[in-house]
Amino acid sequence: HPYFYHDRRITDKLKNILSQDYGRYSSDELRSWLQRVRDASNFGINRLAEKEAILANFEAYDEERQDLEHRILEQIHIRIHDHLVEENKRCRSHYMRQKISLEIALKHSNTKKREALLKNSSDCYLRKFF
Repeated sequence: HPYFYHDRRITDKLKNILSQDYGRYSSDELRSWLQRVRDASNFGINRLAEKEAILANFEAYDEERQDLEHRILEQIHIRIHDHLVEENKRCRSHYMRQKISLEIALKHSNTKKREALLKNSSDCYLRKFF
C-alpha cells in the first residue's frame, strides 16, 4: 500500500508523544489530549487523515502549553519574586496573591493559563504611596 510508510511514521510520532514525560503540570485538558493521541495511535491506515489531524492539533496545543507554562514560571521567578523581596507589606501581599494564582493556573487549561497571565501582570498600585 503506498501510504503504509507514511501511516507507520505518523503512528510512531503518536506513540512517541505517549512516551514523553509531561512534567508536573498535568491538567484535564492535557490528559484529554493524550487520550486522543493514544486512541489515534491505534487507528488503522484507513483513518490516516484523522491520525494526521490529531497529531498536528496536539503539536499545536502542546507548543502553546509549553510556551504558557514557561511564561508563567518566568513571571513567578523573575518579576514576582523580586517584588516579594523588595516591596512593602501591602504590595508583597498583592504579589503573593499573583504568585499563588499563577501556580494554580499551571495545572489548568491553556485558556486558564492565558487568563491568569493577563490577570496577574499588574504592578501594585500602592507602591507610589510608600
